[in-house]
Amino acid sequence: MYAMLTGTFPFRGQSESELYGRIQRGHYKVPNELMSREAKTIISKLLETDPRKRARAKDLIRDHEWVMCKDLPLSIFENAGNIFKASG
Repeated sequence: MYAMLTGTFPFRGQSESELYGRIQRGHYKVPNELMSREAKTIISKLLETDPRKRARAKDLIRDHEWVMCKDLPLSIFENAGNIFKASG
């Protein structure tokens, strides 16, 4: 998700050991102008270093209003998908 929203990977290093160190410590930066507050919140939950606290992508996708876009009407494709589910 981070890469899709920013066009870059969240962790970078000059060497493999530096890269893995940053991943383990959870050191990454989010360009402020590229992401909404809600998107930053999701990213931080997904990149949490403690696996007991880390959000699972499937839970965020199912439950988070930023991902669900509840303020937008369904597209014709989403409506068509619901028709096929009902008839199948």
